[in-house]
Amino acid sequence: MSYWCARGNVMSPHKLVLLAGLAWSTSGLRADATWLKPERFKATPGATLHFQVLTAERFCAAEPSAIPIQGYAVNGRLGAELIATAWIDKDRDRAIFSISLIRPGHAVITGELEPVFLEKSAEQIEARLREVHAGEALRETWGRQSSQTPWHELLRRYVKTFVRVGEPFVANEDWARPLGTTLEIIPEQDPTKLRTGDRLNVKVLREGAPLQNFGLNFTTADDSRDHVVFTDLAGRAEITLDATGPWLIHGTDLRLAQKPEKNETWVSTFASLAVEVN
Repeated sequence: MSYWCARGNVMSPHKLVLLAGLAWSTSGLRADATWLKPERFKATPGATLHFQVLTAERFCAAEPSAIPIQGYAVNGRLGAELIATAWIDKDRDRAIFSISLIRPGHAVITGELEPVFLEKSAEQIEARLREVHAGEALRETWGRQSSQTPWHELLRRYVKTFVRVGEPFVANEDWARPLGTTLEIIPEQDPTKLRTGDRLNVKVLREGAPLQNFGLNFTTADDSRDHVVFTDLAGRAEITLDATGPWLIHGTDLRLAQKPEKNETWVSTFASLAVEVN
């Protein structure tokens, strides 16, 4: 039985328009609904698995309820070694890529998506601040801006998942090693052996340093759970996994633009981690 659901409203693909090499969106694109879907979370050594980067208004991960994304770069590691480019095959027509997993180990796969610009009207700004779990400091920063300052947001997104290949060496905690993306969610126990009722600890790194007071959503694919937990001073968050099936752990770091690349007034970085709970 597949746990990937088909619920929720879907963002129309016609709401994104290319502008100067980047996508500009005046729609309600939700940064908290982008993820990397593996064909399955367990594989035998030598298998080739398909992966897909998907987006929708809510985490559900089932076509046609989610829209495939074509603009992304792939990176990964199998055990202690980086996954060679020769092992990755992209099918751009279907927005699918395949990876050959040639030996036992924990495979961690990440995708870096092409940046998009978001434009928000005055009526949409409060909803955006709630989406990213804006704290008092961020709201004060927004309050200090001129009423004439437009909301132009440059959004970067990183998606990540794990696959258990065969029986990894027990003492090898390669799943705990960062891949080095700008914003990254790191599990602190084996993410390929999660069971219902387990306590899951994760650590959030921004440019390699712990990110404190960062709001993380822990969401199930059947839409039955959506817990919000804030990281502590060490960048850690903990939750009980109280449902079976795929979970998406995700959050967005929103900041005032310091060195605009175009005409953005805000910059945001989104990260997600998809795992399976048995």
